Amino acid sequence: MTLEVEKSEMIPALSQWAPCIRELVERLPEKVFKWAIFDMAEHPANTFAHGRVALVGDAAHASSPFHGAGGCMGVEDALVVVSVLEKALSNISGLSKAEAVTAALQAYSTVRLERSQWLVSSSRDMGEIYQWRYSATGSDPMKIKAEIETRSRKIWDYDVDQMLAEAEGECERRLKLSGQQ
Repeated sequence: MTLEVEKSEMIPALSQWAPCIRELVERLPEKVFKWAIFDMAEHPANTFAHGRVALVGDAAHASSPFHGAGGCMGVEDALVVVSVLEKALSNISGLSKAEAVTAALQAYSTVRLERSQWLVSSSRDMGEIYQWRYSATGSDPMKIKAEIETRSRKIWDYDVDQMLAEAEGECERRLKLSGQQ
C-alpha cells in the first residue's frame, strides 16, 4: 500500500506545478512515501449479498478518496442492512429465519448497488477533475466548479428516508416471493 521512494521521483511529476508547490517539495526529506489508491471501478460487484452473507462498505464498493464519501456510503449500507433485517425478522410469517435474512440482504443489495457504484466511478472521475484531466471540464475553472457541485449534490442531497422506504418495500416484496415458494 505504501512504498518508500526518493524525493527525486516526485520532481518530474510536479515540474509544471506552481513554483510554491515545487518549493514545498524541495523542503521534503530525501525519502518520502508513495501511496497506492485502489478502487473497484473496473471490477464492480454484481451483487452485495449471497444467501445470508453480505458485503458492506469498502468490502462491497471500495472507492478512491476524491469524493471523501466512501465511509458515508458504508454508513448508508449499514443503515439499510439494519432496517431490512429488522423488517424481515419482524415479519417472518411462515418463513424460516434463514429465508427472511436472505430476502432482507437481497433487498439491501438491490437498493444499494447503483448509488454506491456510482460513487466509486464518480470518485475516480473527481481525481481526474482535480488534476485537470477530465475531458468534459479540462482546466476550465467554471466547468470544474459546476461539475464538482453537481456530483457533490448527488451525495449531499440524497433522500435517506426514501432509500429506507425503498429498501423496506423491496424486502417486503422478497419476503412475499419467498413465502409463495
